[in-house]
Amino acid sequence: MYQKKKKNFVSHTIVYTIRLVFLPIHSMDCLRRRVRSFLSNTKKAAAREDQNGEARLLAQLKRFGRESNPIMIFTLRDILLMTNNFSDTNLVDDSTASLYKGSTLGGCPVVVRKPNSDRYCDTQEWLMNSIVVHSNMNHKNIVKLIGCCLETQLPIPVYNFTFNGTLRDRMHHPKKMSWKNRLRIAIEIADGLNYMHNGAPLPIIHRDIHPQNVILDETGTAKIIDHGFSVPVPLGETFVADIVVGTSGYGDPEYIDTGQVAKKSDVYSFGVSLLHLLTGKHAMFRSSDGKVHKYLVDWFLLNVECGHLLEVVDVCIREEGSSEQFQAFAEIALRCTRGKGERPAMKEVVLELRRIKRL
Repeated sequence: MYQKKKKNFVSHTIVYTIRLVFLPIHSMDCLRRRVRSFLSNTKKAAAREDQNGEARLLAQLKRFGRESNPIMIFTLRDILLMTNNFSDTNLVDDSTASLYKGSTLGGCPVVVRKPNSDRYCDTQEWLMNSIVVHSNMNHKNIVKLIGCCLETQLPIPVYNFTFNGTLRDRMHHPKKMSWKNRLRIAIEIADGLNYMHNGAPLPIIHRDIHPQNVILDETGTAKIIDHGFSVPVPLGETFVADIVVGTSGYGDPEYIDTGQVAKKSDVYSFGVSLLHLLTGKHAMFRSSDGKVHKYLVDWFLLNVECGHLLEVVDVCIREEGSSEQFQAFAEIALRCTRGKGERPAMKEVVLELRRIKRL
């Protein structure tokens, strides 16, 4: 009986082997095509997951050497529900980014940043870096990231705040901002930067501080946003060598010349922002005849040296503040825009602005 079963097994094996060897050519081609298609689809799926998925996000978070703040991963359906399919009625800003107001299913107010590949900063690297940096910070004057969507070609960040305009927009609104609010906002921005430089898990340099990257919430509180150019400073280092990025008129001249960005580079940009708050003028503006571009820092310094400080203070606030406040505010702003070795640290700037508020 055993010999008979063994013969049957051997004969069946031979038959199947012969069938496999002598498969028709078109059947083998079909098999090869199916295998290639399966492998190709598997590679594409893995590439998509690597491009937009959590693995890459987690890998970048390791740069900070600690567990980041927990964030939610939203589906595209979640995002569309929040923003009413990115309805125009939900669009709150479209100047440097498309920001849409909305709320989560739990009723939490959010702002969703819809990427636009036509914008220079809306790239995979910029958006992912912004998400990573945001998730490692927790401060009242820095926009809070609650999650992101990774199902689209470019990541979609989701922030927890109620949008009430950018500082730049509010500064040039028909209803002008008071001196009291300008001074308060200056202190709030300084607090946020001081936290980035000294309170975050690793010191973080923003690299693009200017009024358009400061938003105001429903209470008028200033919050720093857009950390796509931000870089952490490795322990023991004082600067990071990298390509030059930022906004014209606000960039640190020494960073532009050397490619070495440091905390004092943010201090320079903040100093220019202080001058914007004091004068109401942009970092670069045209002369009265409209022919020559002027740099706010150079123009302001020249007027101060000529004894014309009060003449260049924004006419809307001249009657609100004291000459002592304006003088002290101008001095700290100009100190921030000196050479890197002469600039104060953000901690010192915060203390000085608080002192000016008490004058």
